[in-house]
Amino acid sequence: MQYFKAVFVGILLKNVEENTYFAVAGFVFILYLLNLIMKKLLFFVFALFASTVSAQHIDADGADDYRKRPIRRVFNEVDFIESLPERKSTCSENSYRVNVPKGDVKVYYADYAEYLRGLGFLGGRIHYSTNVVFAESDIVYIQNMFARSLLGETYFKGSLNEDETKITVDNNAYVGEYNGCKFFLRNIDPEKLTVIEEPIVFLYDKTSGKISSDYTLGLFVEGSSVSGIYTFGYSFSLFSENAFPASEKYSMQCIDGEGNDVAGEIEVIEDGYNSLIKGIDPAYPEAWGYGIVSDSFISVYNNIVYDDIFLTTLDSNGNLGGVNLFYDESSGSYMLPNSFSMVNLKSFENDSDEWWYVNSFRNVEVHKNTTGISEISDNYNGKEISRVDYYDLSGRKVTKPLNGLHIRVVRFSDGASISEKYLVGE
Repeated sequence: MQYFKAVFVGILLKNVEENTYFAVAGFVFILYLLNLIMKKLLFFVFALFASTVSAQHIDADGADDYRKRPIRRVFNEVDFIESLPERKSTCSENSYRVNVPKGDVKVYYADYAEYLRGLGFLGGRIHYSTNVVFAESDIVYIQNMFARSLLGETYFKGSLNEDETKITVDNNAYVGEYNGCKFFLRNIDPEKLTVIEEPIVFLYDKTSGKISSDYTLGLFVEGSSVSGIYTFGYSFSLFSENAFPASEKYSMQCIDGEGNDVAGEIEVIEDGYNSLIKGIDPAYPEAWGYGIVSDSFISVYNNIVYDDIFLTTLDSNGNLGGVNLFYDESSGSYMLPNSFSMVNLKSFENDSDEWWYVNSFRNVEVHKNTTGISEISDNYNGKEISRVDYYDLSGRKVTKPLNGLHIRVVRFSDGASISEKYLVGE
C-alpha cells in the first residue's frame, strides 16, 4: 500500500476536456512510476510493459464494434513454459488444505505484482481478499493467491518462529491440482526464473498484523505434457481488514457490448496514499484497483481484475490506453470520453498468438452518492426527463422495483443522466 505514496497529491487538474485525455493519462503514469521507484520495487518492470501495451493497435472499424477482437501478443506463451527445465517436486501433498483450516481465521487484503499469462507485466493484484489462519501452536495457513479460478480455495502451510516475526513456508509447497496437472509454489530467481533452494519467508508484524515478503514466488505446473512455470509474483504485502477506513459509495452506469444498460456500485477507500477503487469493471465488480479520485477526474491503474484478465480502454482508432474518467459539470458525473470504451484484455492459448478483449463497456458514467439511503427529490433544476430505469444492487435491470434499496438512473432530453440510490418503502 505505502509504495504507492502519491508525491504529487496536492496537484489537481481542473476542467479537463476530452482532448487532454492522454495528457492526464501521461501525468498519472509518471506519478505511478515515481511511486514505484520510491520503494525500489520490481513493479518498475510493469510500467515498461504497460507502455508497450499502450502502443499496441487493433485494426478495428471503431469503438462501436463490440465483437471479440484479436490483438497481437508480445511473445509466445508455450515457448516461455517449455524453455524452463523440467523439475519434479518432492513436497508432500499433505502440506496444504482444500478447505479453511481450523484456527483463528483473519481476513487480509493482498497487494502484489503478478505476471499475466500471455500478456506480460501490466499491473498487480490490488486489495485481493486473502484468508490467513493462525492454527494450533506455531502453524499458520495462508490462502493461495495464484490461479484461484483453476485451483479454488486452497491454503499452504507455514511455521511462525518463536519471536513471532517470520512465517517460513517450505519450498515446493503443493497448492492444488487441475485437469490432471499438479501445482506447486516455489521460491525463484526473478531474473533467471530458476528455482532457489531455500524456504520462502514472510515477515510478520504482530502489532499492525501486516505480512510481507520480498521473495519472488512462482506457481509451477507439472503434468504429462507440460512442466514449467505457470505464473509468478513478487513484492507481497498483506494488510489486515482492520487497517482500512470506511469506503465512500459511487454509482456507475454504462452500456455493455450487447447494447444492454448496466448499473452498479463503486466503492472508494482513501488509504492516505492513493484511492482504492472497487467496481469500476462491471464484468468483475469485486475487483479492486489503485487510482486517483479528485474533483476533476478519476484514474484507475493496476487493473488485474481476474486471473489473466486486465482492464484497459480502447479508443475509436483501435489504440489501448488508461482508464480515465473526467468530471462533467452539466451532468454532475465523471464520464469516460465518448471515443473510448473500457475493455477486458485476455490472452487465449491458441496458434494465432493474439490478445483478445472479451468484454466492452461504453458511455461509462460515475456519480457520487450524496443523497444517502433515503427517498430522493424529483427536482432536477427544470430539466426534462426522457427516461427512468431501475436496477438492483447487482446491476440487473428491474421493471418495477420492490421494497428495498435500488439504483435509479434518470436520463434527460439533453442527453445527460444521473444515477442515485433509491429506497422503496415498506
